[in-house]
Amino acid sequence: MTMMALNVQANEDNKIKKSPDNANAPVITVNKATLSQATYVDALRAQLASGAKDSQQLRQLVLDDLILTEALAQESVKNKLNTEAEVKRAIENAQRKILAEAYMISQLRKTPVTDADARAEYDRQIGLTKEGRNSVEYKTSQIVVKDEATAKTVLDRLKAGEDFAKVAKESSLDKEVSQHGGVLPWSLPDQFIQPLGDVVVNLSKGQLVNAPVQSAIGWHIVKLDDTQAFKAPSFEESKERMKQTLLERRKQEIIQNVMKKTEVKGQ
Repeated sequence: MTMMALNVQANEDNKIKKSPDNANAPVITVNKATLSQATYVDALRAQLASGAKDSQQLRQLVLDDLILTEALAQESVKNKLNTEAEVKRAIENAQRKILAEAYMISQLRKTPVTDADARAEYDRQIGLTKEGRNSVEYKTSQIVVKDEATAKTVLDRLKAGEDFAKVAKESSLDKEVSQHGGVLPWSLPDQFIQPLGDVVVNLSKGQLVNAPVQSAIGWHIVKLDDTQAFKAPSFEESKERMKQTLLERRKQEIIQNVMKKTEVKGQ
């Protein structure tokens, strides 16, 4: 869950508090199975966090969906579909993802990103612009893949004239960025995951890298789209972006700490 989603959740929680105080109070029963107030609130919160506007119509739609889902789930159990291997694996995978997200959120809440943290990060990044190469920011497009062989194949396709945005949507592991054709926000060299910053400063406008670049998250094919002199935004303009940067950094720290004590066999 992103910082924006966490903030939205906090704001929407205040609206949801207008619902009955007892989170376990029954909302409705479906064939004798009770859908609790907490279940309803969770479903409503998910809709609000995704951008839906709170209204009586939305609340009724959420309740109707819960009823339908419960009815279908009950029929599935009656037909013993929950005992099928494929369904059991899907349930296990869903549980695994929910628990992983719950752990991540619990750790992030222990050390929330504050305005003071954002200010310190802003000052740090502004300080970077005093260095020569950080006086220029770069607009790039990138495709990230898992291994060098795939990266070389992707690079060959681009060199043969295939459209970068099309190849990014088909091949990149970064699905959020690839949906925008692989285009990244304007960034200073030291804001890139290294060693991409060192590579980007040596590209000419419109140029592709000569070879895939390896980082901690995979293999990158990068194209320099444009450059411009860097003009520092104000702190207020940057605050939310700074918070997002710090949140992503903390998420990576949490992941690294977990993986350090995780034993993996059979790879």
